[in-house]
Amino acid sequence: MKRILFSLAVACLLASLAAAQSLGELARKNREKKGGASSSKVYTNDTLPQTVNFEGGKSATQAPGQEPAAATTSAGKAASAAAADEEEEGEAAVDPKEEEANWRKRIKEQKDEVATLERELSVSERENKLRAASYYADAGSRLRDEGKYAADDRKYQAETNEKKAALAAAKQKLEDMREELRKAGKPASWGE
Repeated sequence: MKRILFSLAVACLLASLAAAQSLGELARKNREKKGGASSSKVYTNDTLPQTVNFEGGKSATQAPGQEPAAATTSAGKAASAAAADEEEEGEAAVDPKEEEANWRKRIKEQKDEVATLERELSVSERENKLRAASYYADAGSRLRDEGKYAADDRKYQAETNEKKAALAAAKQKLEDMREELRKAGKPASWGE
């Protein structure tokens, strides 16, 4: 008895699956029934207008299968063909390996400059700490050279501020180079 009920349930399930239609098929049939009388427009990838960029940065829309208005004249066609040829020559003249080497070299030089500035700032801070420790350790030098220490401290603060500003500028330049690399569409690994 259980077998008969189970087989009957499986048969009903298979019959309902075979008769079922996908949602897309139902929507197509429903559209066909309504016909062209529908006032709503159906947008698909094929019917959407495409944006066309012209020289000079202006853009216009064109329907599928139409040529852009600027390129319909023979002069426009000649100008766009000449621009395409120049672009291809410019791209062909730049070797990708050479371009990668140039980017890596520029970024490495900037990284080295940042590292040098960080090292100079660190050395300057250590020297000032040693100078301060030496000054405060000897009571006689504090009494004799109080004005000299204050002048040296002001000079150190000014130099430190300059070095910190230079370091911040160098780090910003490095980040700008990486952003330029990203905008150029090159791999981020070139900037590592």
